[in-house]
This record gives sequence, C-alpha cells and structure tokens, in this order.
Amino acid sequence: MFLNNIKQSSLALAIRNSFKIKPIQIKLPNDNESYSVSDAFCWRNCKNFKTVFRYTDLMEYFTDTKNLLIKLVLCDHNNNILISTKFKIEDLTGKIKINEIINDRKNKSGHFFIFHELSPKIREQFLIRNSCYTSYSFKNNIQSVVHGNLPALAENQNLILYKKNIVQVSYFQAYDYIVQNNFKEYDKVEAFLFNPINNDLKVNINELSFTLKSRSSKLIVLPKAETYKITSKCLLLRPIFFVYKDKIFDVFHG
Repeated sequence: MFLNNIKQSSLALAIRNSFKIKPIQIKLPNDNESYSVSDAFCWRNCKNFKTVFRYTDLMEYFTDTKNLLIKLVLCDHNNNILISTKFKIEDLTGKIKINEIINDRKNKSGHFFIFHELSPKIREQFLIRNSCYTSYSFKNNIQSVVHGNLPALAENQNLILYKKNIVQVSYFQAYDYIVQNNFKEYDKVEAFLFNPINNDLKVNINELSFTLKSRSSKLIVLPKAETYKITSKCLLLRPIFFVYKDKIFDVFHG
C-alpha cells in the first residue's frame, strides 16, 4: 500500500510522465469524495449546424436513484461560461438541443460540460463519468454521432470543482498523438481540441503551431494532409474531427 501510494504521488507521476517511464495518461480523483466527471464536448451554433447532446441518467443506471438533476455548463472557447442551467431528469435517456438553449448567433462554437446531481442518500464513494453522445447535423443531413473524447472536469457532491489535472501532463518531453485515419480524400478537415490541464499548452499539428490556454478549446480548419500528428506535453490530447467531401459530412475521434 505504501509503495503504491508513492507510485501514485504527484512527484512520482511528474517524473514518470516527464521521462516516459510507464506514463499514466489519466488519474481520476481519489480524495474520498464522490464526483461527477464530465468530458469536454464541442457545440456548434453556426449556420447550417445543429448540435444535440444525448445523455443517459447515470445515477438511475448505476444506483437506481431517479428524478435527480443534470447540469449543463455551456462555455465559449476561452472557457467563459455563457449559460449554466439545470434539467430535471425524468427518463433514463434523453436529449438536449443545444441550439435551442443558445440563440445568440454571435457565439458560433465552444465547449460544454455535463454534471449529474449526486444523491446525498448514497453514502459510499463513487465516480460517474459522462462520456455520452453528441450528434451534429450539417445542412439538415443525417446526424453524425460521436461520444466524449476525454475526461475534463469533475464536480463533487458539494458542487466544488476538482482542482487537479485528470488528464496528465509531462514537464519535459512532448508526446505525439498520431491520428489513425487517411484524410487525403476529404475536401475540408476541421479539428476540435480542448486543453484539459491547469497550464497553457503549446500544440503542434504537423507544421501548424499554436497555444491553448488552460481549459480552453479551439475549432480549427487544418491544412490538407494525408494524416496528422499532434504534439504537446499533454499525455492525451485527443481531438474530434469534422470532415467534408462533396455532400458528405462526418464527425469522429482522432
């Protein structure tokens, strides 16, 4: 137990990840609190786009506790909160039409989080992660669906955000994330990235370089290439891709 605690300590993780010694990509909260963990989802409100989030009532699914709340926190790309609202969950599954919540056309895209109300009746410690599905429709075509790509934030039963990184970081060596897809035939490729760590993050995508501020996101049109290599000191900077060819539109993880 003592050795295991040493291996999982902040200093040990920093050394392991920075020198690539059996690195750990994700470290969930373990401070004896219960948490609702949310991925960072992309929303799009620009012309011709519709965004719908499809959720499962995780509290009912895992604990049989019904009629709790789900909180939607809608942010711009700089992580400024635009809307924070709650929904009472009445069914095991449901959907939230993002475009009906944010009707300001000045805000065309950003990211959002979903947190579940944690019932005080359940005394044991538990973590639930919302990595449900978001669907995107472009020019009223059939919706393309993708699930969450990485755990970003966690909120405990007292509505306090977890302050440490869930997705881990290296302080010295950079990590490459090579996308396993051939993009050669697409007319246009967009990538959505979210910085899940507490520090600003320098990112390279092939020859393109930019900086993502802490907890910020970016939706960027990529230069045409056969494949993309994403380099940063974040151990799991997994993007979401929007691709276009003729009248075909699709969305998927990198």
